[in-house]
Formats: sequence, structure tokens, C-alpha cells
Amino acid sequence: ALLVASCLPPSDASYRDLQLKGMPIIAIDREMDPNFFCSVVSDDHDASLQLTRSLLQTQPRHIALIGARPELSISRARAAGFEHALDGFAGTTIVEHGEAFSRQCGQRLMSEMLQRQGHFPDALITTSYVLLQGVFDVLQSQSLNTTSLHLGTFGDTQLLDFLPLPVNAMAQQHQLIADKALQLALAAIEKDDYQPGVHAIARAFKQRIHGV
Repeated sequence: ALLVASCLPPSDASYRDLQLKGMPIIAIDREMDPNFFCSVVSDDHDASLQLTRSLLQTQPRHIALIGARPELSISRARAAGFEHALDGFAGTTIVEHGEAFSRQCGQRLMSEMLQRQGHFPDALITTSYVLLQGVFDVLQSQSLNTTSLHLGTFGDTQLLDFLPLPVNAMAQQHQLIADKALQLALAAIEKDDYQPGVHAIARAFKQRIHGV
């Protein structure tokens, strides 16, 4: 069996060709065509919905999403959850996607947003921790008062527990994802049991913004 986290476009037939030759394909973290492939992913739509709603409790006038690789299924799910949470929101909404999940990309998108708007949004979500690092670079370089800024991110790290600026986070449950992927791979190898479809694993919400 082959376990893969693919960045290939849906039109690429490489994994389908391998599958037709008898190789069971288990997609991890990035959903592949559920008509043919078995995928184990985080439930990013619902996670984004919950994360966005947690920031809406701060009653922002402006809220923004910084993401990357909009063609990927994970990016589409996170953007859709963000937009779903904003049904009925009367404030300003900004969605920006860059070319890569990188610190440099996060920094560039945040800098460009700041230049266009003239101010930081009241609430900001990044679709990965590495993008958040780029946002931190901009915040540090501007030396502005960030007491009114509320942040949320996909991905969590212990370092966020020590920041003066609280950040709500959605952590992947890596062990549950790994266990499920291994279970499906062994079933395909040992029992010839391979069922296409999507197995969504809930993310764990870490709330650090309190008292709003």
C-alpha cells in the first residue's frame, strides 16, 4: 500500500495508474477523488467554522483569512468553513491566498493587506501555523498596539501558550489520523478490503482568547 499526502492537481492520473496496477492508495491530509481513493483527512470545514465563530465572539468590524494554495482540497474546505461562519456578518471580510504555505508568503500577504487597508483587521485567521509566523514578522516590524487584534490559526504549538497575544488554534490529531490510515492500509493488504471514500477526523480546538 502507498500512503501519500499529495500536492498534485486532481487532473494528474499518476496515483490512479498505480491503483489500477493493484497498489492500494491511502491519501493522508489532502483529500483525493472519493470515487476512486480512500482518504484520511482532518475535518477542516467544521474546524474553520468553529475557529471563525470563536473570533466572531470578539465582535470584530473587520475579519480576514490568510491562506495558501487555493486549489488544494484543504484550502477549499478551510475557506468554505470561514465563509459559512460569516453568514449574516455585517462587517468587512477579506480573503487572501498565496502561492505557498510559507513564512515568507504569510509575511507578504499581511504586508500587502496592511498597505491596502491602512490598518490591521480586528480578527485574523491563518490556515497554517507557518503563515502565522509571517504575520508575526509584520506585527513585530510595525511595533503597533495589538490589544484589539484577535488571532486564530490552523496548527498548534506550545509556543503559543507563552505569547502575550492570545491565539485560538485548531490542532490536527495526528495519532488518530495515523491509526486510521494504518488500519485502512492493513485492511487493503491483508483482507483485500479497499473502500473509496473520505474519513474525516475532527480537529482539537485550543481556546486562548477569553473574557470576550
